[in-house]
Amino acid sequence: MEIRIDFEISKKWNNNVSQLDVPSLSKSDLHYHIFLGDLILIINDIDCSARWGWIPLLDLATALHDIRKNLAGVRRGSEIFEFTECEAAIHFERNESHIAISNHYPPQCTQVISFEQFDKTVTAFCNKVFQESLNLIPALESNAYYQELRRLTVRHE
Repeated sequence: MEIRIDFEISKKWNNNVSQLDVPSLSKSDLHYHIFLGDLILIINDIDCSARWGWIPLLDLATALHDIRKNLAGVRRGSEIFEFTECEAAIHFERNESHIAISNHYPPQCTQVISFEQFDKTVTAFCNKVFQESLNLIPALESNAYYQELRRLTVRHE
């Protein structure tokens, strides 16, 4: 059982960031209008990716962090991530030491992995999103809300 959560940055959707006043971007702008790309989601060698180019990766990382945190505190439970601007979603269902992940967009898939593997992979994904967003847009370091998001989301092992 294995999972890969990764991303590819969209050049098309991120071209205008340099024209924005990044240090003063609002919460909404940070969550939905910068650092957009594709979600790469491969579970047990099944490709469940969402390669749409416009997925807000900072929002996805913070949502996955919250989902992991909420499910870590229970032996059974469920959470859902709904993509912005469409009806697609990913459902997470914890059952003891395992988690079933199913998506509601083509190609549809449902796969089960260990919660421990999910936890480690989400941590690595969140850390990478915040590091790569700073690499692409160094001015984010000056945005107070970005700093707070990063503090709450990035976990050091």
